[in-house]
Amino acid sequence: MKSLICLLALAVALAMPCLAGTTVDSETITVRARIETISPSLNITINEVKGDNWTTRNSVDFGNLVFDGNYDVWRAESYYAVDVGVSGNVDDWTITHTASPVTGPGGDLDENINVTFIQQVTDLVGIDLDYVSYLASDGKSYTKDDLFGGWLRIYYGIAGGEDDAPGVEPIGADATPGTYVGTVTLTLTEN
Repeated sequence: MKSLICLLALAVALAMPCLAGTTVDSETITVRARIETISPSLNITINEVKGDNWTTRNSVDFGNLVFDGNYDVWRAESYYAVDVGVSGNVDDWTITHTASPVTGPGGDLDENINVTFIQQVTDLVGIDLDYVSYLASDGKSYTKDDLFGGWLRIYYGIAGGEDDAPGVEPIGADATPGTYVGTVTLTLTEN
């Protein structure tokens, strides 16, 4: 009886590999997906800011300035925030800010406008990059690395006489009346 149990145990042990199956063939299948390059493009939103109210606009238009007789200067009732986002999946790009003079009957207002460049991380959190005059803003540029984790926000504001950027002064009482116009061109280049 003991030998019969041993023979049965041996038979089961020898049969086990047969029960598991024998590989007779295999093939490898390739799985692939290709993501195409999306050329970068600018997404720009212009907001007029009055106190806590932000209103989307089509341009930076300070409108009729208000004369402040206490300080003998012209002031704006609002300032502007321009959000500049980049869509696309290229490795490296640069945004360049080109400012043409804001000119009118009395010359230009290029040293009467503050321009602030911010790396905006959230709607409420940003990191200052540059705070300059409109004149000095011409040619400023920022790369994808400079703005990593956020987007570019540019503030434009008429000088107020306090905390203005270096070289920026308020528009004095003797400013020549008339309309003053300039342009800003934001250019995106792939590096």
